Amino acid sequence: MRKLSDRVLIRLAVGATVSVAVAAAGIATVAAATPAGPQARGPQPATPAPTEAADVPDVTSTTTIRIGDLSRPAARATAIAGLPRNVPLADESAAEGARPTATTRSARVTIPSTKRFSAVGVSWAADPATGSVTVAVRTLAPNRTGWSGWFTSGDEADPLDGPSEASHRPGTLRGGSGTIWTAPSTGVDVVVTSLAGAAPRDVKVDLIDPGQLPSDAVAAAPAGPQRASRYAKRRVGSPVIYPRSSWGASQRLMTWAPEYAPQLLAAVLHHTATTNSYRRQDVPAIIRSIYHFQAVTRGWGDIGYNVIVDKFGRAWEGRYGGIGRVLVGAHAGGFNAGTTGIAMLGNFTNARPTSAQLEMVARYMAWKFAWAGIWAPGRVWITGGPSTKYKRRVRIIVTRLYGHRLTSSTACPGKYGVAAMPWLVQRVNAIVSHAAVWVPPAPRPPAPAPRPSPTA
Repeated sequence: MRKLSDRVLIRLAVGATVSVAVAAAGIATVAAATPAGPQARGPQPATPAPTEAADVPDVTSTTTIRIGDLSRPAARATAIAGLPRNVPLADESAAEGARPTATTRSARVTIPSTKRFSAVGVSWAADPATGSVTVAVRTLAPNRTGWSGWFTSGDEADPLDGPSEASHRPGTLRGGSGTIWTAPSTGVDVVVTSLAGAAPRDVKVDLIDPGQLPSDAVAAAPAGPQRASRYAKRRVGSPVIYPRSSWGASQRLMTWAPEYAPQLLAAVLHHTATTNSYRRQDVPAIIRSIYHFQAVTRGWGDIGYNVIVDKFGRAWEGRYGGIGRVLVGAHAGGFNAGTTGIAMLGNFTNARPTSAQLEMVARYMAWKFAWAGIWAPGRVWITGGPSTKYKRRVRIIVTRLYGHRLTSSTACPGKYGVAAMPWLVQRVNAIVSHAAVWVPPAPRPPAPAPRPSPTA
């Protein structure tokens, strides 16, 4: 029997206006996230969304340390042949089998006393010729108990991971690492290593202090039980989504005007590659740090992801312009239009996402897919590029949920992020199709059977 089309299967789930629930954690206001059905499904005007009710003060500050070129570093930095002893590679680089070679070179800067910071971002001049770069950071806490362990990050240097070139002045976009969350620190040791290809130029280290806001304390309280997604014959409800004001997004840092795509085609799964060891109350400050590094240092004009989901199962609105609209993000270079970028807060190269995190990702996808008329297990042709994986514009077929690594040269969303995607597709399909059977979350792979003992 011929398989029904995606559009026929999903029309049952489309057609009702949905409002966002108020989080039990005490957030006073949650912006309405979903426009009316016809607007959500049809072409949307490329005009800015309504301004948020009140701007949030910018409490973030940075200290910039210049390293310069790896072969001729600035005065405070030291050039090193190879990778310094006992300094690790980024998890993603190590997972891909990267190793130092005869051409590997590094630069190191150590400053035992700095202004207070909680995150580090390393950036360099945007250049498509720049090869593989890995960054390692360790810090001194204010109580001076000695150097921390090493935090690492690979490069996220896709030149088109930011918004369209037309919306920026030439030279404002920069390559760089991911944002490294260190917790409060007052000393830093940074090693930037070029593993292969051209070395980065004009390297800078930003020590980011996300500051504090009254709303940060609110985030420390458990959000309480999530309401089950409300779905009837013609409705899939929105999960609780914390607005940008809840994590302290200051509009004063934005230089990007929202852009919209005619329709949603797919979801792209990411991990932020930041630490997994964070507390509830840390989350707003972590997101503010990512926002500042991507919007200001990298020159993207805003945070790149459409939504961020933490390990406690809370979803946070990312890019400005309307969480319920087909908003063009800056998360998958060359393939931003028509996709929604979902970032799981943490690093899932060597650790698994939590069940609460995966459930929230599935609920967000079910809501977005139902409004767009998308069948989760389906596939779709998309046109995109260039990117770090595709050197020219291409047309490829992808699953409706795919990992960032499919269209960019990256390990994102990590080994265990990729492993969770089949379960996510099943769970989204169960929600949208009103399935009563619970799909167990991301089962661990079975242990290998014991080998029989050799016989004499």
